[in-house]
Amino acid sequence: MEQNQKQPSLKDDFEKMYQEKRSQEMHTESLKKALKKAENIISKLSDEKRDQAQSYFDKITKGKTLTEADAKEYAEMATLYVSRDEIRE
Repeated sequence: MEQNQKQPSLKDDFEKMYQEKRSQEMHTESLKKALKKAENIISKLSDEKRDQAQSYFDKITKGKTLTEADAKEYAEMATLYVSRDEIRE
């Protein structure tokens, strides 16, 4: 091996693994906050509408990485969607 090429040190490997783990933890915490915000919005509906809104929310967010703002927007969309007949009247 040439002297210019440097093998990654244990410290570098540890630092990389730590950053990846920390990033994953931050994402998980952010997702929990986002889902809590959506739950608070949807919980204001009647039981029947709440179930419909939750189902619609789950459908439109499936596989997406959500921020708190995204979750709020999708939850509002879901509540408006299930309340659309009442809004029209």
